[in-house]
Amino acid sequence: MTRVLSRRELNRALLARQHLLERVSMPALDLMEHLAGMQAQAPRAPYVALWSRSAGFRAAELEALIEARTAVRAAGMLRTTIHLLSAADALAMRPVLQRGVVERGFRSGSPFARNLVGLRIDEVIAVGRQLLMERPRSTAEMGRLLGERWPDRDAVSLAMAVRYLVPLVQVPPRGLWSRSAPPKFAILEDWLGRPLAIDTAPDSLVLRYLAAFGPATVADVATWSWLTDLRPVLERLRPGLRVFHDEHGRELFDVPEGLLPDPESPAPPRLLPEFDNVLLLHKDRAHHGARAQSTLARRRRWPNGHVPRRRVHRRYVAAHTNRGPRDAGDPAVGAGRSRRPINGRYRSTQPARVAGPSRPSRYPLRARRLTPVDGEEASSGSAPRWRRDQAVGGLYAFRAIAAFSTIAACSSWS
Repeated sequence: MTRVLSRRELNRALLARQHLLERVSMPALDLMEHLAGMQAQAPRAPYVALWSRSAGFRAAELEALIEARTAVRAAGMLRTTIHLLSAADALAMRPVLQRGVVERGFRSGSPFARNLVGLRIDEVIAVGRQLLMERPRSTAEMGRLLGERWPDRDAVSLAMAVRYLVPLVQVPPRGLWSRSAPPKFAILEDWLGRPLAIDTAPDSLVLRYLAAFGPATVADVATWSWLTDLRPVLERLRPGLRVFHDEHGRELFDVPEGLLPDPESPAPPRLLPEFDNVLLLHKDRAHHGARAQSTLARRRRWPNGHVPRRRVHRRYVAAHTNRGPRDAGDPAVGAGRSRRPINGRYRSTQPARVAGPSRPSRYPLRARRLTPVDGEEASSGSAPRWRRDQAVGGLYAFRAIAAFSTIAACSSWS
């Protein structure tokens, strides 16, 4: 009889495989490859994600990998987004994703293809490649130069055709911790001096997902990759996989060596950046308690439906938000609420409240305390050394705030 895995068992399996139950001592490059890449459109988010997983991580380590071209910020990867990947993974993944994810996303999931109807896209790609072979260029510069060639077409759509359909990387200093710059793009093969892989079968990519995120359903794999027609792939891999069911009867696939820790394993708080893979990459986000968070994000109309700065708190995921109890009798509400503009938006200074299984609330995603300074829970008998952050308010105000100032100030960070 097929074993049924509870929600808590799936939660602990996910946290263990993401190294969020216990931080590991592992080189940053190996950890990136174990995670099968890290979503990275927020340039400094991978630094926080690695710090929360690796006991010895320092920002300079990842900066050195990016500057040495051992790691790259590759555009148009999983879900057509920017990912931080090892150079080897970038060259191997792009051919797998080119037709089923990138080209499909450009032609059916974006407005840019509709703006270029009747134009030979292969000519746009050829000219774009030539421009990028000269030197790295920004999207705006690409649009201006391509617009000179096709003045009757939308310049942004011309540039985005190249962004989507040509394998590109964002070149440093974009993505460095100590400094940054507006994004400029280079062709992936030219930047690394190596050609793309020729294998387009998704089998190895699916196995890597299961190792880092499993056990998982077919829909989970599709949510992570945006690949379609994955059922035949998993059926082909089935003889070498473990198969379970969840509490709802859905079939779960897993690699034979995948961790299944004790469901009662303690889960210490971990600070996760926006777009962290663990929060986004299951069809059923109840694996880690983020379903309510996703609903809240859509209701609050944050960009892309995400919530700024999360931390895994025991069983649940808590997020910094600007909304809280409005009952003046609630002890979490201060004497009043003051607002001041940040880049035309506003943030609230109303005190926040902490959510968790031990403190039920009508506002379960309200959080103020962050991860302890040393990344672990305070030892018994000692006062927890929590660093505090301003409550973030307004719809988009978090974009104007140093999102990881709390992490940068931690005594264990350098």
